[in-house]
Amino acid sequence: MTLKAGNLKTELRPSPGFTLIELVVAVSILGMVMFFVLPAFNRFQQSSENSSSPEKIADLVNALKKKSLAQSRSYTLHIDAPAARLWITHGAMDSEALEKARENGMHPEAGTDILDVLFFSSDPRPKSHARIRFSRQGYSDWAMIHLRDQDGDITIMIEPFLLKAEIVKGYELFKDCL
Repeated sequence: MTLKAGNLKTELRPSPGFTLIELVVAVSILGMVMFFVLPAFNRFQQSSENSSSPEKIADLVNALKKKSLAQSRSYTLHIDAPAARLWITHGAMDSEALEKARENGMHPEAGTDILDVLFFSSDPRPKSHARIRFSRQGYSDWAMIHLRDQDGDITIMIEPFLLKAEIVKGYELFKDCL
């Protein structure tokens, strides 16, 4: 490109490299990504290495709540207490994918038993086979998963409008919470 100003001829050539503003924007974006990703990665790594079964199940519940909201898709956590198995499904899965999800489901660590699941509903009886639903809006069924490990009974409380499941020592009932 050539600019003419009277008799002066000045050539403008694009300079190699980046401008200071481009570098500042790139570094800012990287900083923001690291700010959000590293703590989550560290929590995930620590929880997967050092967690007990109740903590892993609570982490699974928390992840399902976030995933259903982020992907705007409803998920179901299936719990089969006698088989000590948990697995996740969603509405778009075909019968083969459903069976594969069941077969590849999560098992609690040795020494941890799934006792039952209670729902806040008109039927107060504990269930050995249960489906906890997580809606695309981030809500879930109000439920309690009862476990027993070497430390005794543990309840994982899942509340519809809270993003985090709570782990409580002991076998809790809804009447004790209201």
